[in-house]
Amino acid sequence: MQVKTFAPKEVIAHAGERSTSIGVVLDGAVLARNIDADGDTLLLDVNGRGEVFGADILWTPGNITNYTVRALDYCQVLMVGMDKIVHAEGALCELRTRVVENLFSVMTEKNRKMEEHLRLVSLKSLRSRLELFLKAQSLRFNSSMFTVPISRQEMAEHLHADRAALARELSRMKAEGLIDYHRNSFRLLRINALESAAV
Repeated sequence: MQVKTFAPKEVIAHAGERSTSIGVVLDGAVLARNIDADGDTLLLDVNGRGEVFGADILWTPGNITNYTVRALDYCQVLMVGMDKIVHAEGALCELRTRVVENLFSVMTEKNRKMEEHLRLVSLKSLRSRLELFLKAQSLRFNSSMFTVPISRQEMAEHLHADRAALARELSRMKAEGLIDYHRNSFRLLRINALESAAV
């Protein structure tokens, strides 16, 4: 195990490269991105303190990572080498057994988040995608007021949308009295009107 510090936008892992470590975010946040078949950048996940990234190496041939991971801001990451844990010879000790069990929990959570993201980007209209995204953030923070840690450009990537189109849709929703916002801080004014998007 090794604790590493990364500067804002510094690359932690490159898509297509072999890796033997997964990362646990100790402080700050990291962004996981992919490039789709059309060459568009897609923000797949934001991992904050206590969350894990890079677990895809555990099930890809040759331990090749599928995503490019960058630091969102200054962050500290615990890099955990997996070779001696997953492929070690002999019986599993109590510590290794606990790590393997936790990895299954991590993989289950990653799959759940991936399914949510696929559901999000499969919605046809940007309004529907935006409503679902904002409702999910509200549930995550358990409040109608919350701050999104990513920029407008990164939000557009996550919603698979054009940044200008996203800005226009946010302005329309504000004019309609659905939401209020200032920079990255949002407030849902008519939560029931967004409820259907989360069903």
